[in-house]
Amino acid sequence: MCGETQVVLVTGASGFVGAAVTLELLKQGYKAKGTVRSQEKADAFDAVYPEHTGSITWSIVPGTGYRRARCRSRIAPRVALPLLCQRPGKGDAPTGAAGLAAGINLRQGYRPGYTYSELDWNPITWEQVMMIGDPAVAYLASKKFADQAAWNYMSTHAPKFALTRICPPMIFGPPMQPVERMKELTMSTADAAKLHVDALSHPASANQRYLAIGGHYSYAQVAHIIAQHQPELATAGKVTPSVGEPATHFDTDSGKAETEFEMGWSSINVLEIPWISCWNWRRSLGFE
Repeated sequence: MCGETQVVLVTGASGFVGAAVTLELLKQGYKAKGTVRSQEKADAFDAVYPEHTGSITWSIVPGTGYRRARCRSRIAPRVALPLLCQRPGKGDAPTGAAGLAAGINLRQGYRPGYTYSELDWNPITWEQVMMIGDPAVAYLASKKFADQAAWNYMSTHAPKFALTRICPPMIFGPPMQPVERMKELTMSTADAAKLHVDALSHPASANQRYLAIGGHYSYAQVAHIIAQHQPELATAGKVTPSVGEPATHFDTDSGKAETEFEMGWSSINVLEIPWISCWNWRRSLGFE
């Protein structure tokens, strides 16, 4: 923990991962300064979490106001890209999520028998992305390009800060920020938030990359979990009652994050209630 008097700037604090990271920061005794696109988003967050109004302040950045907001904070996490924290002798230290797509070889498919770790990089090039012309491939490749650009910057400019990148796959959990429209929904989890915040005060994470994968699953398993809790949906044929074990595919090694941060990942069974909560929340908005 950096200390109760230190202020952490969280860009995108009203987003799914941003809200989870902000709440974890406050839980661990930090104070937070969040950037949001409008005063309405700040007010909505305060309305949901009134107990934290004295520990979080807001900076409205409708355009590119990150630099202006950051200059008023000593520590500045950015959730969509890096998280920044003051480490002794290191200056502001960015920590952020890169995504599993930055490390896997998409052309190898399931690749059974191979184990990915934080040492792996997606080998796709910009020229290949343009040749393939698939927006989904472009999106996945962008994770690699962004992660690589961050490390290239560190190598070229040798700044006074250290960099930590965390590579999660899909992140699950209930919505923690105010949500009014379905298009605002992404998925977050306490595991991801805790790992991001713990990295701020973990000296060994400086200039490190971490694979952060708690397990493997299939969409059929998710549907099976929902069907167990909402049998009427299975009866109506909206979810499958089949367990649907994941197909044989590559393995992943998150031992580095597990050892250094003493991480205990939430299993697919532990995530049953958040999934059901998200499903019921979705239905409450009129989506079937």
